[in-house]
Amino acid sequence: MSTYPSSVFALHDVRDFPFVHTTALERSPGSGVPWQAEMQALLARGEHFVIFYPSFHSGEQPAPDAGTQAQLQQDRKARALWLKQYRQQLARFCKGLITIEPDAQHYALEAARYPAMEKAFGVPLRVAASRQEAEAMGRLLLA
Repeated sequence: MSTYPSSVFALHDVRDFPFVHTTALERSPGSGVPWQAEMQALLARGEHFVIFYPSFHSGEQPAPDAGTQAQLQQDRKARALWLKQYRQQLARFCKGLITIEPDAQHYALEAARYPAMEKAFGVPLRVAASRQEAEAMGRLLLA
């Protein structure tokens, strides 16, 4: 695995590139524009990679207040606009998005919604029960 200047990244841990792990900041309010910049930096590398996400259900928080909800909506909009513009480049270099979901019920929910999401992203989406399983999937997607 090649080294990559991690100083550019806060939302993604790229120390094990081509394995890219999202950090807790990736889902925080206000992350939409920095996310776009980091995704651009990943694409600019010109190499294949896989992105790993921790469970979307782990450490669930109480419902955000109205201001936070508005910011999160802006973040989703920023990501959607970026994806619309760079979908083909993402599909060229990102060989998969893998969520690590150890809870069997949440695993099934994630797996059920991924086929439709794959069409939107243009990238294979997978769910794994553990980090080890996710990394094995990642190696297969990169092969």
